[in-house]
Amino acid sequence: MGIPQASASRKESTKSHKKHKSSKSSTTTAKPTSTSPFTTLTASLYVSLSPCANAFPLEGLCAEHLSPHLTTYHPSFNGVVLSYSNPRISSSPEDHRSQEKKTEKVLARSIDEYAVTFLWLTADFLVFRPERGSLLDGFVNLQSESMLGLLCYNYFNVAIAREGLPEGWNWDGESWNDAEGNPVGEGRKVKCKVEDFVASGGEGLSISATLVKEG
Repeated sequence: MGIPQASASRKESTKSHKKHKSSKSSTTTAKPTSTSPFTTLTASLYVSLSPCANAFPLEGLCAEHLSPHLTTYHPSFNGVVLSYSNPRISSSPEDHRSQEKKTEKVLARSIDEYAVTFLWLTADFLVFRPERGSLLDGFVNLQSESMLGLLCYNYFNVAIAREGLPEGWNWDGESWNDAEGNPVGEGRKVKCKVEDFVASGGEGLSISATLVKEG
């Protein structure tokens, strides 16, 4: 069973995904910055607990519902889940506005003859969520006459179309040269601005960007 959907408290809407079979979710609190693609958020997810994990519910829930989604795109978060921390379970969704720490016994819900039980799993997530205008640092790892490819943060691939390169850059038949005539070799660090991104294959992101002129 995949991660259930969680709605964001930010004003923009999030997309639903048919593969995630959740029926319940709680509020997600996001803390983005203006141009950074990294966002922290807290989400409470209504999940099932397998009988084999009844003796260690928190570890079992994390292994089944959280860890498999690391470094993959999650539609409800509108980004790639990079890490999670401070997982906790409860009988009801966590109230993020409350400063009180609940210490009562957690009771899971059993429904009819189902072998699994259900309860709420809350965690803090670090999500890579680029938006139009986000600035990314990357290294050149691919180039052709029609595009320049970057590897950002040692994981995310970014494509820059010819039209997105700075004025004065030219193709010499083998590689790109910048406005000063210096070859743009592989491994060169550059900065780019996100134009758009789409989820590819339900797992990662395809990011298109323009190159930010140095200096």
